[in-house]
Amino acid sequence: MTCILAVDDDHIDLELIRRSFKSEEYSLFSAQNGEEALEKARAIQPDLVILDIMIPGMDGYETCRRLKTDPDIDSVMVLLLSGRGSVEDRLKGYQVHADDYMIKPFDLKELKAKAGTLLRLKQGQDELKSINRRLEAVINAKTRELVEKEREAIFGQLVQGIVHNLKGPLSVVLMKADLSAHCAQDILNAEQDVTDPQRLIIEKILSHQANVMEAVGKIEQLIENLLEKGRFESVDERQDIDLNDLIEREMAFLEADLEFKHDVEKRIDMDPGLPTIKGVYADFSQVVYNMVHNALEAMHEGPDKKLHIRTRFDDSSVNIDFTDSGVGIAPEDLDRIFDPHFTTKAGKFSSDRRNSGGTGLGLFICTRLMETYGATISVKSVPGEGATFTVSIPRDPVKL
Repeated sequence: MTCILAVDDDHIDLELIRRSFKSEEYSLFSAQNGEEALEKARAIQPDLVILDIMIPGMDGYETCRRLKTDPDIDSVMVLLLSGRGSVEDRLKGYQVHADDYMIKPFDLKELKAKAGTLLRLKQGQDELKSINRRLEAVINAKTRELVEKEREAIFGQLVQGIVHNLKGPLSVVLMKADLSAHCAQDILNAEQDVTDPQRLIIEKILSHQANVMEAVGKIEQLIENLLEKGRFESVDERQDIDLNDLIEREMAFLEADLEFKHDVEKRIDMDPGLPTIKGVYADFSQVVYNMVHNALEAMHEGPDKKLHIRTRFDDSSVNIDFTDSGVGIAPEDLDRIFDPHFTTKAGKFSSDRRNSGGTGLGLFICTRLMETYGATISVKSVPGEGATFTVSIPRDPVKL
């Protein structure tokens, strides 16, 4: 049933309005002043308010303005009634976002026709809002699905890289263990007191054992980093996050990439007083990983690979800057760099010209993840001189 609120201190006019909408399809309520109108509007959520300008206390213009700026009822249609019909009066009505304007005395048929038009508009707006809500739900579901797929792709790539890099240390373990066994056997076969050659053999054993321990230590560190990352990211609930600590963990984990470990000059400047934030750990670890991976892709073909990560904060936000010495971004691409599937280099890099692996949605995924916390990602770049991406997170982020 359509709900209408009539606001007028003239009982005759109110009665005329009642007669105009006296049918089963309408539910009519009335108020005689602005304060009463606002109170009833919040309670009954009308589809249309027929509002006289000349009412006691707060006039119709101010009442209309408050109706249209109250987030609980701002979608209501407002039809202003006035005995004054000058252009200035009409403009004043439209300035407070009235939807239509009628001059008193009014014709009942015209009133009903205007009201019908506004109610059809309201119905259309409500349907559009409903469609938008459904679309937003679908988009959020698809985005979460993409996030999960991206996480799986990233994790798969990292595990593959770690396993590949484990082969080297494991080969050393096997080789040195074999050499140690041969050396030990040589000692066992010696029947006389230890001679200089035997001493040399023992020294070799000790040296090989040291190499074995070093290699095993590397394996243990890689595995520990992997397990630690998994432990933190398995908690899908909001928690206090120390971004400095998170960045250190991600950087240690990325050391499994030999190019990152040996070829990239890294500078990490972290504010020791950085406040913690509340969020899902995996969301922020993925953003840090994606931003670093983005920088590595930008620097991949360059001879001078420099990565600078800096944390800082102010009264309103906690910020992370990622600066690379890569190819930079053309000015015309800056506004599109976060668009899904945006490509500036066909066949090689997708989304941000830098992501050659995964789903090609690195920066897009980052922005969508951060939007849920009210956070933003901005970029500054000079082509040929690199780029700086800044993640700005509210001091008290709200997970939407």
